[in-house]
Amino acid sequence: MIPANRMKAGREHKVLLTNDALAILTAMKPLKTDEGSDLVFPGPTGALMSDMAINKTLHAILPDLTVHGFRGSLRQ
Repeated sequence: MIPANRMKAGREHKVLLTNDALAILTAMKPLKTDEGSDLVFPGPTGALMSDMAINKTLHAILPDLTVHGFRGSLRQ
């Protein structure tokens, strides 16, 4: 759920996740090093990954894709 105060329309928004997305979240949970963080894929310092780090990683996996909107799609 995205709280109303974070939505332009001012009302709560429910985001449905696929089974694959839930499997990734479940697999990542034991790898968390900072229990106080809500980041699924933290950068090396525990903070948000930079757009350049995400771009480099994505291009290593799928060279023809771009990161446009990628981080926003993973925000809570």
